[in-house]
Amino acid sequence: ATPSFGTTNISSVTYGKGIFLAGGGSNKMAYSSDGDTWTQVTTPAITTGTIYGMTFGNINNRFVVVAPTGQIAWSEGTNNFIEYFVMG
Repeated sequence: ATPSFGTTNISSVTYGKGIFLAGGGSNKMAYSSDGDTWTQVTTPAITTGTIYGMTFGNINNRFVVVAPTGQIAWSEGTNNFIEYFVMG
């Protein structure tokens, strides 16, 4: 497997559009079509902390990620996540 996360823990994984999306500490995210070869997301939009959770919505075809800092971001693909909301 490709070491996109290095020694950073992975805290959440979701699947949609034929793609696995994983997130973890140091706001790192990566995607894979086969679960073996991973590519790091270049614009995760979560700027600090750990990716706390993620999901894929079949109705709107979007990946949504959240962080305990109150940041929420979404994307219709695997890159170019857009910050949607910041609590606090």
